Amino acid sequence: MQNQKGFTLIELIIVIAIIAILAAVILINIGVYINKSKDAAATGDLDGLFDSSTKYYASNLNYNNFFATSGVSLNQDYVNVVNALAAPSMGYAAPVTSCSEPTHNCVSGVSETRWCASITLKQYSPTQYFCVDSTGTKKQGIGETCASAACP
Repeated sequence: MQNQKGFTLIELIIVIAIIAILAAVILINIGVYINKSKDAAATGDLDGLFDSSTKYYASNLNYNNFFATSGVSLNQDYVNVVNALAAPSMGYAAPVTSCSEPTHNCVSGVSETRWCASITLKQYSPTQYFCVDSTGTKKQGIGETCASAACP
């Protein structure tokens, strides 16, 4: 009788089963981590809007034409944020914006002195939002969409 070296069929099946279980766990969790990273990048982009809008307000004493409602924005920083969020790799809708005085939309020609922008985050169920406004308030929560040009 010869002394054979190698693995039995049972040992190989067990190893393949363990690898399959580990791969399934990783594939299930990878979507969560991808959404977390997208949300972090998106909230960072919205944080940047506060800095850009502060500079814009210092130059113009209002937010006229900072945000786009009819597809036109005179501020490249806002356009860059919207394009970054809407990129296929990110997949966010344009931020919901609200400006004030006297109306609550970002209409050119109105003396806009406050603003708010929010996005729907991807990693949460039930749906959560991230909101930033002209006062520097940054909030995350359920139902935190812009209202009256301020984070609720």
